[in-house]
Amino acid sequence: MMNIQEFEYHKNHFPYDACTAYWKEHSWKREEFVRYFTRDKIESMAISEYVIGTGDTTTFCYGLLIGLMQLANIRNAFPTDFGVYYSKKKHDYVPDARRWTSAEEAFETMKSSILDLLDAGEKEDLDVFTPVGRNSVSCIGQNQSL
Repeated sequence: MMNIQEFEYHKNHFPYDACTAYWKEHSWKREEFVRYFTRDKIESMAISEYVIGTGDTTTFCYGLLIGLMQLANIRNAFPTDFGVYYSKKKHDYVPDARRWTSAEEAFETMKSSILDLLDAGEKEDLDVFTPVGRNSVSCIGQNQSL
């Protein structure tokens, strides 16, 4: 555990300028994602536009996991972490069987949760955010800078 002197040292030597420069360098990716995945687009999004695994680099999950890696890196994510994914082996959508019995149920639940996170971000209601939401979807939906 860090003592107070070590904490103060690290606080005083934190590279704020480098972090701000990094954010500015990569923030265009976030802006592009938000412009493409508007609330209306998410509301009308089909499962094929959501899942990872199809090879399509324009899906929501691909954009979040790969496209925004520098801003909201979701390390060690599994396809089931998104509720549902496309399995090339099964040629079908596969839900996280621990939580859902069908791919459509998983997709609709995840889509609803994303919309709830966007609503909470608009209201700045941080109590609603899960750890995943705080680190990924929420930072995409909010208009904040460092």
